[in-house]
Amino acid sequence: MAARASLNRNQGRVGWTVQFRHPALIDPRTGRPGRRVRFGLGTRDDRQAQNLVAQLNDLLAEERWWTPAARAAASAQFDSRVVEIFYAGVDTPPLNARAIRDDLLPLPLREEGWKRILLLGTTGAGKTTVVRQLIGTDPDEERFPTTATGRTTIADTEIILGDGNFEAAVTFFQIDEVREYIIDCLLKAALAAHREEDRLEVQHAVLRHPDERFRFNYVLGDGMQHDRDGQPPSANDLFDQSILGLRTVTPTQGMPELGQLADDEAPAVISSVVDRVSELAAEHGARLTKELDPERTEDPRVLEELLEQGLEEVLRDDDSLHGLVDALLDQMTARFDLVKAGELRRNRQGWAESWTFETSDRTDFIRQLRRFTSNSKLGFGRLLTPLVNGVRVGAPFSPTWHIDAFPPLVLFDTEGLGHTPDSSSSIPTRLTRLVDEADAVVLVDNAEQPMQAAPTAVLRAIARSGHAAKLHLVFTHFDGVSGDNLPSDSDRARHVVQSCEGILRRIGEEFGPFAEHPLRERVKTASYFLADTQKLYKVDDSALVVQQLRRLLRNLEESGERPTLADTRPVYDKANLVVAIRDAVETFNSRWAAVLGRATWKDIQKEHWGRVKALSRRLAFRMDDEYLHLSPVADLQADMQGELVKLVQNPVRWTHGEPSEAEKQAVLEDFVARLNRQLLELCRRRMTDDCLREWQDAYSKNGKGSTSERARIIANDIYAKAAPIPRAIPSQNGNIFLHDVIGAVKNAAIELDIPLQ
Repeated sequence: MAARASLNRNQGRVGWTVQFRHPALIDPRTGRPGRRVRFGLGTRDDRQAQNLVAQLNDLLAEERWWTPAARAAASAQFDSRVVEIFYAGVDTPPLNARAIRDDLLPLPLREEGWKRILLLGTTGAGKTTVVRQLIGTDPDEERFPTTATGRTTIADTEIILGDGNFEAAVTFFQIDEVREYIIDCLLKAALAAHREEDRLEVQHAVLRHPDERFRFNYVLGDGMQHDRDGQPPSANDLFDQSILGLRTVTPTQGMPELGQLADDEAPAVISSVVDRVSELAAEHGARLTKELDPERTEDPRVLEELLEQGLEEVLRDDDSLHGLVDALLDQMTARFDLVKAGELRRNRQGWAESWTFETSDRTDFIRQLRRFTSNSKLGFGRLLTPLVNGVRVGAPFSPTWHIDAFPPLVLFDTEGLGHTPDSSSSIPTRLTRLVDEADAVVLVDNAEQPMQAAPTAVLRAIARSGHAAKLHLVFTHFDGVSGDNLPSDSDRARHVVQSCEGILRRIGEEFGPFAEHPLRERVKTASYFLADTQKLYKVDDSALVVQQLRRLLRNLEESGERPTLADTRPVYDKANLVVAIRDAVETFNSRWAAVLGRATWKDIQKEHWGRVKALSRRLAFRMDDEYLHLSPVADLQADMQGELVKLVQNPVRWTHGEPSEAEKQAVLEDFVARLNRQLLELCRRRMTDDCLREWQDAYSKNGKGSTSERARIIANDIYAKAAPIPRAIPSQNGNIFLHDVIGAVKNAAIELDIPLQ
């Protein structure tokens, strides 16, 4: 029997929603067609909603409509809203947010003299404060870009420093992505309720994503504040809780430029969501506990894990939970109505896709941007910051301490690098692409402490990708470096640089002198030491920070130029590639066997089942290729690149005689950079596109034993397919993999006329 669409309007919704099982979209939970989808119809009219769902059921009833080729004919017969709902995801790829920004506000070209500067750094190191210094925004009055001690935003900020008006192009996460993150929040809230945590903790879970990247309280506010008994606290309680930091209390609304909702239903909706999540947790939790029979389960930890898994599975299939998601999405959508300035483009569901704005007034420009970039508590309940995935600005900004004409720069301020395990060998794939694209990479780190795992991973990635010449190291909090043995600035700077010695030595041991030597040179000549970066400096200031910033700016202007290569080229034997490939995939598979709890390897700890499942879900839905620090694509590419870098340093011979060390370094770096690009695309395709059904199968596993079965599928069906270890006895998949990698190396070699024999 064909699937049927049904109408739904949950309490608090302003319009009708349609839900159905889509016959042309794979459900990652089952691996079969029939993914659950929900769409807003964009109408409150009952008769119109009934008409639209009837048309949708006509589409669902006949298989001839279920292919992309049928869309044109469907458009002539059915309402455009029905056509858009049915074919969403069938014949339309996910929106490319950067491409949208390129259309709205194009990046200037390198050929016109523009340099692209990528800033990286751990959360709280002061990266965005350095950006403020480079663009000259006032830290007190303008506060752009926004800073915070923790994660401020997940949106990349691109700043074009040129002449003319102030322009902005902002893009948003798609509604389906936000829906998935809200589901994560509600599942976390249900677990909190199941554990009998107090109401405020459950409410906190509803509003903040488990990995702290999506803070929906920015959009919806912190909701009604209640004590443990569910009663509103007194004024004195609120004061004490606010001062002591025991509870989050919404302040009197400020930031008048954000506007006010005539009738803000969000606090009541949030309260009802918390109530219903708690009811669902109690209802399903009691049934699951009875089914699992605690008296027959010896290990209480196993029982708790089974309960958590079971609760997540039943809630994902519960229509009541999805109704709560719709209610929260409605409240978020209502916040777009507050945007009055500029042009806000929405889809048919009312969800924003982009916002553009242009003015000659700097003050008004920054005031309007705050809705999309601020983290100020004064704006909670009206900010759109967590829904934004990219901000591009073109503005005549310039540093207040700069003397001459400002060079044409484009600054890329990325999300801060979060916690990275010490054993991590990779950085996210999107950062790998940005490093390759940039003319300069500014790594910002805290001078007060030894370099941590995340910036170390960046150095290793830069070393093995041939981009060391782009590196600039900015050490902030230099004023905090002190000691009786450090009486002068030069002593303190030497102390900070020497703290990198161990990292550089390990990189040399791992990747060889080709990778180590240029990094050492960059640490020596391209390190900058900044103190009191939160201050606004003037042209006539003689402080050390101003001298260092001016030197940084001069060097950024000259960065990114590749030297002219000599005529001679290295020659490689393809047979040696097999050994390098084998070592790389053995490392990858061994590490991930430990991550999945199927083996032990070095200091790798078994990952929590929930994170592994979240990873499989993101790959099954094509949402992302990583989850937190779990990055199989990036790990495979890093391991492959690392082994091939060792090979690249040892050619069989040179075509026209041995070059000088400088000439050798130049050609090898260029080759490695091109190889890095080729391998990234190869690993992405093999790990994601070629294994989509297997990821869906892994995610679909439910019930007792599903954790082990999911780990088995990932290790044996996905990784063994995407990156099989070469064996003495050949296999078809293994041979294809070897030829794919050799083909990637050959493509990079052809670009530089490097012979493979």
